[in-house]
Amino acid sequence: MFDLFTTLNMAFLGQALYAITKTGVADRLARAPATVADAAVDCGVDATVLQQTLFALAAYGFVLVDDTGNYRLAPKARGLATNEEPRLRELTLIWGEQLYPVCGKLDIMLKTGQPAFAHHFGTPIWEHYRKVRGDGERFENFMDAVTDWQGPLVANALDCSGIHSLVDVGGARGSLTIPLLLRNPHLTATIFDQPHHATYAGKRLAAAGIANRASFVGGDFLRDVPANADAYVVKHALHDWADVDVVRILSNIARAMRPDSRLVIVEGLVDENPRSGGLLKLRNLEQMAWTGGRVRTQLDWETLLQSASLQLDKVETVPEPRMIDGKLLFASRTLPG
Repeated sequence: MFDLFTTLNMAFLGQALYAITKTGVADRLARAPATVADAAVDCGVDATVLQQTLFALAAYGFVLVDDTGNYRLAPKARGLATNEEPRLRELTLIWGEQLYPVCGKLDIMLKTGQPAFAHHFGTPIWEHYRKVRGDGERFENFMDAVTDWQGPLVANALDCSGIHSLVDVGGARGSLTIPLLLRNPHLTATIFDQPHHATYAGKRLAAAGIANRASFVGGDFLRDVPANADAYVVKHALHDWADVDVVRILSNIARAMRPDSRLVIVEGLVDENPRSGGLLKLRNLEQMAWTGGRVRTQLDWETLLQSASLQLDKVETVPEPRMIDGKLLFASRTLPG
């Protein structure tokens, strides 16, 4: 564990990684080794500041320098380069542009109980994303990149043998639906999300060769959800919402379900032991500051599901250690009587 002084200075390490990603330095050093002078010219940045930035990153092993003064991107930083590992690059960009400045408002959130995002940007997150489409697209690109990595892992872990029709609630551009359909040829699916995702989702389904087994339905899961599917899947969408909204969304799903339908929620589960699971607990703090939502405990989910006339049947784990938010929560309707 870092001491207090070192921990506070880590903010500059994260921002240094963002800066070389945003300015193209990471791509330049990923292509071929370069001196500071050459990289500065190629990327249009200040050579003096770049020198000190690379010094700091080299000290932590994110860039490597040889005896001739040529720098290159270290293996553990390859994810910063375009097309290497998009989830890490997109996380770095959204961290630098949105999450880092939001962190500066945690004191206000602590006093008011309101998400820090709205304090920094002036409006609640979803309103801001509608108005400032560049920021909204950055969020959507980040979510796509994450689910493009996680989707096949979830599809491999989820037994769909008894399922023929599925609704991917909040499925956006199909990053989870596509691997589910590719792995399960008997399955048909409906992606349900905001209408502006329809065109991109359609292109991705067509490119994957499964457009004949999938459809996109535009709507708002705070209002209703397509009815009568065998299964409903919600991946990493509910942690974006406060408890009252989660109950509303889950209630809409419950009304759409048949008595024999099943619900699968993909989320992280916060460890109630205060001495473990620190990274997911930081993710929880991030979620509260960013969207106003929560990363919840299993008991939290049992309570929310019960409030929506659902019950938690079992919990399984996606077998991928790097996916710290990879729990599968299986739920069913609570039948009257």
